[in-house]
Amino acid sequence: MLSESQVQVYALDFLKNYYRRRARGRRVAAIAEARTNGRGRQGRADGLLVWRHWLTGAVQVASMEAKSRLTRQAIRPKFHFGQWLRNSLLAGLVVCAVTGTLTLWYKVEGRWSWLLPLNLWVGSSVLYGLLTWRNPGHRQAAMMQQLDRYPANFQWLAIPERFFQQMGPEDRKALARLCEMEGQGLLLVRGRGRVKVQCKARRRRWWGRRLLVRYARAEELLRQLG
Repeated sequence: MLSESQVQVYALDFLKNYYRRRARGRRVAAIAEARTNGRGRQGRADGLLVWRHWLTGAVQVASMEAKSRLTRQAIRPKFHFGQWLRNSLLAGLVVCAVTGTLTLWYKVEGRWSWLLPLNLWVGSSVLYGLLTWRNPGHRQAAMMQQLDRYPANFQWLAIPERFFQQMGPEDRKALARLCEMEGQGLLLVRGRGRVKVQCKARRRRWWGRRLLVRYARAEELLRQLG
């Protein structure tokens, strides 16, 4: 089984080659252990990549978090009651809003004018929660929350492929689904530096925010780009 440092090195090297075709002059700067700065809780990304867009020249940033079998508790998606409750209440609110026209149609008056939508909201929330109890959307993975502390246009998770295969089918499906929902990429690292893209990272737009200044070694990366 690969160690976390091996996963980190192989994944970072793969991503550097992965983004070269999108980079101006095929130049991509990459460093490991990129510490964040500024206010709030600080962290340290396992990998940080910077390049200039081949057409516009705009600076692009990708962050990466690597894990191994030793940190499997952070990899496995776990049921989160708060997430389940929020999703259920939101689904009930949507049902209530969609069917709310019935109240206007029948011109319900008196206390039923507010009891009817309230009961509909609560009932549909409970029903949705029970029917979707095992839905991946009600789960959270600690490593995904950790990656969110490293702002970037593209965010990647890297884990050993062997450990991913050892996870149960439900856990594998849930992790892949969560990555798709959050727009985070998932890399499966094999021996000898081979890497498989299980889920592609979607571009995140941070309107009006300069992402690179959030990292302590920003100037060093820009110098590498020239």
